[in-house]
Amino acid sequence: MSALPEPLARRNRGFLGSNSSALPPRDDQDRRQLRYELDLNSWNLRIWGVAASGFLTDSYNLFSTNVILASIAFVYWPSHGSRWQGLLINFFTLLGSVIGQLLFGFLADFYGRTRLYGIELVLVIVSTIGVATSSYGFDDMSFLGLFIWWRFVMGIGIGAEYPLSAVITSEWSSTQSRGTMISSTFMMQPIGQALAQLVGLWVLVGREQSAGLQEMQCGLDMKFDRECRRTVDGIWRIVIGSGAVPALLAIIFRFFLFDCGLYSLEVRNKPGIALRNTQRVYGAPPGAPAGYPMATADGMHTTNSAQPMPIQFSKEDLYKYFIEDGNWYYLLGTAATWFFLEQAKQYLLTVSLASIAGSACFVMFANRIPRRLWLTISFFVLAILFVITGCVYYGVNRTEGAPATIVFVALCHFMFNFGANTLTFIIPAEIFPTCYRCTCHGISAAAGKLGSIVALLVVYGINSSYTAANRQGLIFLLFGSFVAIGAVFSWAYLPDSQRWTIDEDGRRVLQQKTLEELGEGRERARQLGEVITVKDKWHDLKRRRSSPTPSQATDP
Repeated sequence: MSALPEPLARRNRGFLGSNSSALPPRDDQDRRQLRYELDLNSWNLRIWGVAASGFLTDSYNLFSTNVILASIAFVYWPSHGSRWQGLLINFFTLLGSVIGQLLFGFLADFYGRTRLYGIELVLVIVSTIGVATSSYGFDDMSFLGLFIWWRFVMGIGIGAEYPLSAVITSEWSSTQSRGTMISSTFMMQPIGQALAQLVGLWVLVGREQSAGLQEMQCGLDMKFDRECRRTVDGIWRIVIGSGAVPALLAIIFRFFLFDCGLYSLEVRNKPGIALRNTQRVYGAPPGAPAGYPMATADGMHTTNSAQPMPIQFSKEDLYKYFIEDGNWYYLLGTAATWFFLEQAKQYLLTVSLASIAGSACFVMFANRIPRRLWLTISFFVLAILFVITGCVYYGVNRTEGAPATIVFVALCHFMFNFGANTLTFIIPAEIFPTCYRCTCHGISAAAGKLGSIVALLVVYGINSSYTAANRQGLIFLLFGSFVAIGAVFSWAYLPDSQRWTIDEDGRRVLQQKTLEELGEGRERARQLGEVITVKDKWHDLKRRRSSPTPSQATDP
């Protein structure tokens, strides 16, 4: 039996403090053993495959709207286009994503990662079938209303995937492979986009061969209008319905995945289960000390820490972590960077091989790049690229030099995924404590989707109000300024998830910090010499300028 009072024994443990002082010595010993076992391993194909397959599915379903919208407009709104209908579809899909990210982020911290891992794919599968079978309703119902409802439900499932996949991959990874594992999972996003386009092209070619769309002159000759609509109606349904196939395969493995060891130990206070599940995934470590003591039969230790157990999501614990220790700055940093990035990203929602190349390059260099610094640099580079692209668009629009804009747009795609787009997904999965990691990642991702909604409305407003052919150049310039603001937040409010060290050969190398160290928060980072917030960085800069140099200090 646990020595904790019965009400506390059933509660989750909250923030452990800036030096993990709320963790009893025995639990701290178990956590060190858990980290030892995790860090003996590198890449885990099973964990990556489970997370990546779901992320691929959700990316396919999220971006397939861009593929099928023209087909839907041809069938159901042939006389007045699809501009405002497309706005509604994308708006409610993104709104569903916001709700899914916030809701499942909280639930994953409160109830456990794997208890919910798979439910979001069930939502995606059911909503995919609902979208693919949407048809005209009666009375006050319409095809558009039913279609939007199912896309909203799909958005909830897609949004839930962000915090769950990122955090589960992060917590199951070894310290050294963490960046590579998370970034390779995120690489499924541009691959899913490309797959949606390829499936759409494949279905279109197949329908052309079987039905002869060009011979019927669909959209030009009304003689075969009914046959054309029936054929095109089948195209978008096949494209959407195909998204349920990989989800069915991924969901089988998700229900057999165990909770991450760090969550079981730090939050659920069950180190025995944590160590057991870790060994189920990675196997017993050959170098583990013989006769290592395990927890009691119920998985909980019988020792108490020197201070009261913090209770997850209690007012006291939330105040301690976010306000007293100032970790709301971290959340501001991750949420603001994602918000400003997604505004520009929403405008560039086209498939590009450069996006996949950018993601692949980041995976290769994940452990060689200082993440916070590179996030700031990539924001600045993107801002410059957006300004240049906007100016080029103004200068060469409808001239022989117009293809030059393609080169700059491709560079934007590459830089997005080689830098900020991937890093805004990785960093929230690293810097928050285990008890609030999914919640904070969900809030950060939801801020990003709110940025997408803002961009959606801004672009719609500009395209509706301005008819000038070079208005796209104005949009590039506008979003370039938003990206530049993101650089300020990444520089001022985010900690370093790595540190520079000297190896045995005297070389300066990047060492990855453990999740346990990063989870101790801003106070711990300040103790180690990091400066967080604009105010503190400004004071630090003035202090450095006013302090004498070594040569000045030795002058008589």
